[in-house]
Amino acid sequence: MKRSIVRIVFVFTLLTASQTIWAQSGTIIEFTGQKSIHKFGAAGTEIITGTPLLTLVLFDNNEWLLFTPDGRYDGNTAALARATYNDGKTTEVCKKGALHFSRGLASKVLSIDVQERFLTRIIFLLGEETTNQLLKIPMVVVDPQGHIDQIMDMAVTNDNKMLVSVSKDKTVRLWDVETGTNIRTFRGMIGPGNEGEVNRVVISPDQNTIAVGGFFDQNKGPRVGDIRFYDLKTGKMTGVLARSNNATTALAYSKSGNLFVTGNYDSRLRIWTKEKLANELMLGPDTIPPVIPVLQFEQGISNIAISPDEQTMVVSRYYSTNPAWFKVGEVMEGGVPQSLKYLAKHQKEIVGAAFSPTGGLIITADDIEVHN
Repeated sequence: MKRSIVRIVFVFTLLTASQTIWAQSGTIIEFTGQKSIHKFGAAGTEIITGTPLLTLVLFDNNEWLLFTPDGRYDGNTAALARATYNDGKTTEVCKKGALHFSRGLASKVLSIDVQERFLTRIIFLLGEETTNQLLKIPMVVVDPQGHIDQIMDMAVTNDNKMLVSVSKDKTVRLWDVETGTNIRTFRGMIGPGNEGEVNRVVISPDQNTIAVGGFFDQNKGPRVGDIRFYDLKTGKMTGVLARSNNATTALAYSKSGNLFVTGNYDSRLRIWTKEKLANELMLGPDTIPPVIPVLQFEQGISNIAISPDEQTMVVSRYYSTNPAWFKVGEVMEGGVPQSLKYLAKHQKEIVGAAFSPTGGLIITADDIEVHN
């Protein structure tokens, strides 16, 4: 009797988790029991909207399926997926030896440079080192339920119940503050070397979204400074900002959420209003981004603090002992703000800056001292 119940529940799970995707040629690819679906654009980067060049489907049993918009696919067995072809009648399980199965698909569809870029970006999805060759069968990787490299930044929810941490180990982890339990791990595309390291995290004022930045491309690649947005409750990536080929080193939301600000190692401060941020996320990273205010400094930006009334901002920079203070409104109008001044108090490099809850005080810190 117990076995029957288990089987019924298993079948129900597969049915409720099914998903159908129409390919460009009219081919229908139907999935059941998938763990996650990842769509990649022509540049080899993961996309949220638009027609993908390749789609990778991962299943709970570590099987995987790779297919292109013309309906062709490649995978290890992918026994939980099937394709319905253009006549609407012919169906075939996606497995080795199937009619449309092509082991050489990746190399046939992609140019060499894009192929290398794509394959290195999905190493973490399959859990096995793969460069300059076709995909291999994935390996099981044990999750230690904690970071295995330096933690770079943390953020706490308003109710102090959850904490988000980011690390050089290329993961973002959500924690239960009271129990210390790792609730969820957010993963993005990674690659060899520094590619995928996460430097900064910030939680949106409505507590629904986290934004993370770091080193998200190959060295000197155009997408190094991407900002990834995730749904805090589901862990799903909801959008990407693509603005810089330098690592993201600072992130901040204003208290009301009306402003979103980023800083990069290229010394540039970028400011989005709530409306412009939503619009750019909707358009996606492969479109020409709209014009936003940009303030250029002489050194990479390490920290950003916005006053509660959103009137002023303090920015610290790498290898600098004097944080910059200026009026936000002047930056929004374009150009260098006339109010810009440097607060000379520290003898060592500034590592942090913040406003008091009322905005009456500015707190800055280096490795040894704290000033206000």
